[in-house]
Amino acid sequence: MAAVESTLVPLDPDDTVDNVLAKVRATGAKSVQLLVPPATGALQAPRGFERLRRALEAEQVSLLVFSADEQVVAAARRNNIEIFAIDDGRTKRPPLPPRTRTTQVLPETKLDPKDAAFIDALDQVPARERYANDPDADLYAALDDFSDASQQYDRAGRRGASSDEAFADSLDEWSAVAAGETIAGRAEAPRRYSAGDIDLNDEDLARQRGGRRTSAQRERAATGARRTTAAKRAYDYDDERYPAARRSPLRVLLPLAALALIAAVALIWVLSSRATIVVAPPAAGAGEHPFQGEIIPLDPSGSGSGAAVQAAPVTADAEVTVSGSVQNETLSPSGTAKGEVTIVNTIESAVPLPKDSEFIGQNPKGEEVRFTLDSDVTVPPAQTSTSLAGRSTTYGQINVTVTARSPGSASNVGENSIKQILLPGQQPIVSDSSNFLIRHGPITGGSEAPQRIVTEQDVRNILAQALTELYNSGVLQLRSKIDEGKFSIDATTVAPSPADLSDPQSYDPLVVEPAIGQPVADANNPVFTVKVHARFKALAAPSGKAVITQLQTVAPAYFAQRPDRACKPGEQQGTTIGSIRWDGEKLMIDGAINCGVAGGLTAETLAQVREALRGQPREAAEAGLRTLQQQGLIGEFQLPDKASLPRYDFLLNIAVAQPQQPAQAQPTQGAR
Repeated sequence: MAAVESTLVPLDPDDTVDNVLAKVRATGAKSVQLLVPPATGALQAPRGFERLRRALEAEQVSLLVFSADEQVVAAARRNNIEIFAIDDGRTKRPPLPPRTRTTQVLPETKLDPKDAAFIDALDQVPARERYANDPDADLYAALDDFSDASQQYDRAGRRGASSDEAFADSLDEWSAVAAGETIAGRAEAPRRYSAGDIDLNDEDLARQRGGRRTSAQRERAATGARRTTAAKRAYDYDDERYPAARRSPLRVLLPLAALALIAAVALIWVLSSRATIVVAPPAAGAGEHPFQGEIIPLDPSGSGSGAAVQAAPVTADAEVTVSGSVQNETLSPSGTAKGEVTIVNTIESAVPLPKDSEFIGQNPKGEEVRFTLDSDVTVPPAQTSTSLAGRSTTYGQINVTVTARSPGSASNVGENSIKQILLPGQQPIVSDSSNFLIRHGPITGGSEAPQRIVTEQDVRNILAQALTELYNSGVLQLRSKIDEGKFSIDATTVAPSPADLSDPQSYDPLVVEPAIGQPVADANNPVFTVKVHARFKALAAPSGKAVITQLQTVAPAYFAQRPDRACKPGEQQGTTIGSIRWDGEKLMIDGAINCGVAGGLTAETLAQVREALRGQPREAAEAGLRTLQQQGLIGEFQLPDKASLPRYDFLLNIAVAQPQQPAQAQPTQGAR
């Protein structure tokens, strides 16, 4: 935010010195122009200006006063305060004396021709010549010319012109005079004379040099004073003689309107002429020092040094179960192949076969199909007998039931397609190549049918809902662990956060019923459930003291206390907090320490800036500031959209851009 350097402050007649100081301080400006209306009692006495001057000098605020009040002007000058004395004396009207019932005839008085010529000549002196040596001559002259215009307005009113016409004409004339132009259709203004063009007699020259007056001169002065007193007594405002003067409100309102217009014109002139130039300090010396995982200490009681966060750890378990529906039917295996196998033993030893012994065959597609023995069996041994006919052997055999391991039509096999028996811990027994012979007919029963089977996509469809409910439940469980009248769970420290829950590692494995790949029990009501569980951790901070708010002051204080400070002496240190993390044991922050130039621009630099701008065309002013920028005295700058810059310092408002303080950046919640 830029600092305002110059501003105009209008006052009210009933303002006190304290009110004036409050208005000046509220602007924050270093150069103030006061617009003081008449009858401002607080500033008509020198004591008011003395108090105002002392207070503003202590705050290094310069003061310029605009006023038409003679007492205000005198009081300001006694305190050596710069003042624009607005001369509106010619627009004033004498106060009406008490009405009398008698009418006195005034004796005719004549002004000394020499004095009349002298006063007339002074009145013809051009306004700009009266203030030829004053740097603010243009403003003074414009205000004097306005007084002339208002006087012409009054004369026009007395001549019988309407008030609106006279006022408009006077404004036109004053505007033309103030702009240094000639009004179209009117004769040029008559030449005005300076005081040097008047031939003064010896008495006038003596009076001008401060000499003593002669007795004749003193007698004439006394006579003039007596005549003036008599003239004052001779005014008669009887209703019959001066009815218009008694009833016309213009005699009261006209001076006030003239003064208000003078003030408005002065205000408009100042505001339209002011130029604000924004100048930033040089960026030299600034640096940034990033940090990660900086551990900020906790102080649950809040009795520490201010470099610790006042908060206490809280943990809670949360679990939710949500229901979903299988969306699609899938053609999947339903029936399982099952049949009977005959095992022939050619040796004279019984062979036991445990349950789940595997029988391996091939389906018509040449794919391997595995069956398991339904129960424990023992294959009887072969029997050998001797008779007159000779020696004969009877093989032992048994019929067993086998079931395919996988359902579906792929488990169906043809006749005698099972060729191996696999016993646990033994080599495969191959039919017709060992002591065993395996014989069977076709084994069928495997089939497919449309089913509602739980898929991973079905689980993903409801997982977001499950995790949202899990987080909300976790926060509720955390809140149940604290006294919510005194503390509150800081949302930025809750872990796992909603973003963290996108990682399956942040919660326990899902429990899906039926499991993924299994059909639901009722195809007409294909509902399944997902259960999710997690342990939540957070910090409980005192109500109204959020962790991120505390870090705005705690982090800078923490780094300021460290012996290994990143910024050099004299540099301004700021702290940018990028993210915060709470893992249940430590509060960690990421960010950067910023070191910048302390302060703004020196008084000498500001003076050089003013010198480069004062009264210069825009191109020249920009070139001057570029030179200061190349010298490293200033940084970036911004000029107003004006063809040229003002000649007066009080119209040059140099706003110094304040160095940025990144310590107040909003921290974000980081990943955990």
